[in-house]
Amino acid sequence: MSKIASFVRLDFYTLKPYKKSIILLIVIGLILGLTLKSLSVLPAIFMMWLVMYMSYPFSIGEKNGMDTLYATLPLRRRDIVIGRFAFVLLMEFITIAFVLLLSLLLSNLFPLPMDQSMGEALFSLCVLSAVFSLLVAIQYPLYFKLGYTKAKLFTYIPFLLILMLISFWSAEEFSIAVNWISVWQFISAHQFLMYGSPVTIGLILLGLSCALSRRLYERRDI
Repeated sequence: MSKIASFVRLDFYTLKPYKKSIILLIVIGLILGLTLKSLSVLPAIFMMWLVMYMSYPFSIGEKNGMDTLYATLPLRRRDIVIGRFAFVLLMEFITIAFVLLLSLLLSNLFPLPMDQSMGEALFSLCVLSAVFSLLVAIQYPLYFKLGYTKAKLFTYIPFLLILMLISFWSAEEFSIAVNWISVWQFISAHQFLMYGSPVTIGLILLGLSCALSRRLYERRDI
């Protein structure tokens, strides 16, 4: 456990040089949230940037030959994979807590312009958390198997699939008649479905991805 915790700290150190850019993105997200006057914008912005930053440990590690260094340390590949996914979970938790705090602050300071309640904003955050977990769950096994440079092109596939799905769903000829008011009322009446199920699905996806990544990384020649 101590080795995994040490690896998580190491991943945090890899993001330290990007501290200024992270602060800048936070400010931009805050400005966009105020400009667009929507609490649901904040989770979307920060989760999108979080996905981007989750590839940085692989990018920096490859540039500096960290995989070779890991092989010389008393670290099992299992510890490296679990540590990297623990880092993802910790970053996701920090982002969710930060966005919730920021949304609460904005809803109190600017109650009239904001178009959604905190409950709807929380639901949006839970769904986006599941989407984030899905993207990471697809990308990380590729990074562990191929390395950052070789896997980079393939990691864009999940984004393209989501955009295609949205386009397909929005297309009039393929549109499906759904009574969204009834759907929302049903979800609202079941709190676990509203908040717990997206988070649970996200955790399951990350768990499966971690198991696959471990197997792929242990078989990889470094």
